[in-house]
Amino acid sequence: MTSFSSADDRINLSGDVLTGLVGMDYARARWLAGVSLAWHDGDGSYSANRNGDAGSLDSTLVTLNPYLRYTLNDRLSAWGTLGYGTGELRLRRGGPGPEEVIETDLGLGMGAAGLRGVVYAGAETELALKTDALWVRTTSAETEGMAGAGADTGRLRLALAGRRQWTLAGGAQLSPSFELAGRYDTGDAETGFGMELGGGLKFANAVPGLAVETKARILLAHEDTGYEEWGLSGSVALDPGGLGRGLALRVDSGWGAAESGAEAMWRRQTTAGIAQPRGQDARGRVAAELAYGLDVPWTNGILTPYSGLEWAGEGRTLRLGWRFTRGQHLSLSLEGERQENGHAPPEHVLMLRTSLPW
Repeated sequence: MTSFSSADDRINLSGDVLTGLVGMDYARARWLAGVSLAWHDGDGSYSANRNGDAGSLDSTLVTLNPYLRYTLNDRLSAWGTLGYGTGELRLRRGGPGPEEVIETDLGLGMGAAGLRGVVYAGAETELALKTDALWVRTTSAETEGMAGAGADTGRLRLALAGRRQWTLAGGAQLSPSFELAGRYDTGDAETGFGMELGGGLKFANAVPGLAVETKARILLAHEDTGYEEWGLSGSVALDPGGLGRGLALRVDSGWGAAESGAEAMWRRQTTAGIAQPRGQDARGRVAAELAYGLDVPWTNGILTPYSGLEWAGEGRTLRLGWRFTRGQHLSLSLEGERQENGHAPPEHVLMLRTSLPW
């Protein structure tokens, strides 16, 4: 989840974008090739300072991205990706006069390329430099009540990243990391130079299967005084092992734009001065699942009752179910779900899933 806000003399914007991603790739020798499919859901609001116009926007976008990486040697690699996306945009105008709802099609095209080189590599320490360039074009189709629009944005980044790994008593591992990045934005949206700092800490204990990880990032400076961004995320996981017997727990959370790696400093329209972070709204998302795997006599299978909760803004999803697995090929699950979103009536879903051996 990414949270954004923006303000200038003409318009104020704020919102959240939730993204899910699945992909697959194939590696051979120095080459890696793959493709990813992403789904984006955005919700936001706007208000104009001059004419009092205000309203909300929500959008969905599905993108397809093939990508390629080539490793020149053990210290230098290059990559590139292309992207195509299509979706829908819905605008609700709630300013002076009656509410108006406008729907139109969205389109996206993009290309990106980058280099990564290791400056220092030791047994437990690595220091690396990386750079990349990105170009994105988004379009919305003309429809009744709204003209068509197109926008181009570009970004150039340079980052210094480091990580260290310590092996503790009993085999546990502690891995801190950091990243200092600078970037330059150009195009029809945000322009100018900015800098950000990100870091993380991961603890993994191989024996009980416990892993704890936290990440944080902050926008140190940007040429637009009205733009600010920060992010914080954390996760706790308890894995019973490959067979799935015993207690399993996973909790994921995130606030703001939590992903480190110079992924931020987004759209604005002016470039005056240097921005300092100031009190960004801490809207976020929390997801948790608790499960316990039990042996089923005479079947050589595992029965796992589980419950889950997801919370984001005014939305909340509750899950309760069980799944039966035997080996890697046979699985059967039954799940009930309750979805709540603000003051709207809750929705209930019952799902049955199965996979059988070939």
